[in-house]
Amino acid sequence: MDNLLRLTVIIVIGVIGGVGAKKLKFIPAAYMLGALVLSAVWNLTVGFAYFPQELRVATQILAGTYLGLSIDKSNLFSIRTLLKPISLILFLFFINAILFGYLIHIFFNIDLITAFYSFAPGGVAEIAIIADSLGGDAGMITAMQLLRLITAFTFYPFLFQQLEKKGLLPTRRKTEYKQTDEKTPSEKKAISAIDVGMTNKEKAKGTSVALLFSSVGGIIGLYAGIPAGPMVFAMASGVLVNIFYRKAYMPIKMRFIAQIMSGIFLGMRITPESVEGITRAGGPALVMILSMISVPVIIGYMGYIS
Repeated sequence: MDNLLRLTVIIVIGVIGGVGAKKLKFIPAAYMLGALVLSAVWNLTVGFAYFPQELRVATQILAGTYLGLSIDKSNLFSIRTLLKPISLILFLFFINAILFGYLIHIFFNIDLITAFYSFAPGGVAEIAIIADSLGGDAGMITAMQLLRLITAFTFYPFLFQQLEKKGLLPTRRKTEYKQTDEKTPSEKKAISAIDVGMTNKEKAKGTSVALLFSSVGGIIGLYAGIPAGPMVFAMASGVLVNIFYRKAYMPIKMRFIAQIMSGIFLGMRITPESVEGITRAGGPALVMILSMISVPVIIGYMGYIS
């Protein structure tokens, strides 16, 4: 009963943090970050909190499901036609993570897992969850990943705006799209079921099917014993369901719940030792900013000319 009360308290704290951060509008990954910060502060100060292992697995499965459902056949076809630049960009980002991660490992005495995943491109919550399963410092990785996002959100829009003004970049062209009723039958068929509209019964069935298959995949991933197995296998199952079952569906609110639960999960992993590690992140943070200002420009240009 005591554990149930503590679990309820930390979920309420996480929801308050996620919704509150979203209302501020300028915070990246607001639901996840707000839940993370408030649950971490609560856990570090009051300490009346509980987050069982079973719920951590469920959180990974839910996160993997909504990631998998974001990929469909059109994405896979795009990958095939862009295989060369995608392969080059992935390789260069891998080298970037290894190089800069190793630099902060050497100069700032940060363990290799934390160092490498601090520079790995990806979603804040997903990267932190994977790194946490490998023994990395989730608190510091989250801080570094957020700094990566903030740098991208603030620096590049300003840079491209200035380059356009100076005529160094072509002016963006506005593309006009046909209305849905003007599309051919084959084009209409290609539209996702969510776009053309679904009944509540169809949405409920689509959600149930997606969660069922993703849960099976997540459980297989759990027993496979690989890092972040539940999330990785749930995501793969979500992709397959989305490809072969056109009405697979996940309500947007459930995606928000997944982000909030991921934030609580990560917030509960932040310990006094993690806080101390974050306070030591001044040097690595500077390296992150420098790498974000320079490296993506180089990688993007190489992918463009390839």
